[in-house]
Amino acid sequence: MTNFKKGPITWGEASSINPEFAEVLASEHGNHQLYINEHGMLRWEAYPEREAEIMERFGAHDINSLFAKGADKNDPLIRELYKCMGYSLSGFWEVFYWELNNEDAHKFRGRNFDETKKCVKIFAMVETDVDMDSHEFVDEVEAYLKEKYTVKKLDWEE
Repeated sequence: MTNFKKGPITWGEASSINPEFAEVLASEHGNHQLYINEHGMLRWEAYPEREAEIMERFGAHDINSLFAKGADKNDPLIRELYKCMGYSLSGFWEVFYWELNNEDAHKFRGRNFDETKKCVKIFAMVETDVDMDSHEFVDEVEAYLKEKYTVKKLDWEE
């Protein structure tokens, strides 16, 4: 609850309310609108159409199924989803910044970093008609990926 009047509030004003809000707003991406509701609760402005679009993109019908599918709380798109749901800023801090709910909270690479990177693990079984051994194949795939991306490690097994 805040002493601000009902209606829109700037990120700067919201940051002055408490240290948790300041922490969130110092590192989150974008400039999603904030407002104070009729109960004095600071919330993200809801965008139901964008919320539905993000859920569809993940193939989930609710938050539980989203996380059952392996959603990562440090993924900026998951954070955007919560904003589009109109989540309270205090609840947002609890979900994404509180170590009890997000043990990897310290790994979030928000807008304070020069370059935000997303690490993705890919597990694939590839069948090919090309006549090469698995070592050569992995070398070819790794070379292709390195042309466009930073590849830390490429593991393989036969």
